[in-house]
Amino acid sequence: MLIQSHTGVIEVFPAIPSDWEDVSFNNLRTEGALTISAAKRDGGVESIEIFSEKGGKFKMKNPFKTASIKSDLSWNGIAKFKGEFIIIEFPPNGKAILQI
Repeated sequence: MLIQSHTGVIEVFPAIPSDWEDVSFNNLRTEGALTISAAKRDGGVESIEIFSEKGGKFKMKNPFKTASIKSDLSWNGIAKFKGEFIIIEFPPNGKAILQI
């Protein structure tokens, strides 16, 4: 309901009822040694924070409704937007914050 992690793709809020306009979660673990926190406000995803314990490639279905997304990475990396996906190459202990 809050996060889905399989086949190498992560999806936040994949099965939230439409009347849940404000919902959030903190530090849910996914495959690939990642912990993710996310917040949804007024029906749209507002922010996602990702921590990668071991590093590696992160691929997430883009949940943001806007094309204007700010990324703050704890190293000199880049969040790439490819079609409907966001892809980030994490170093060990890397942290990224994505927000509108």
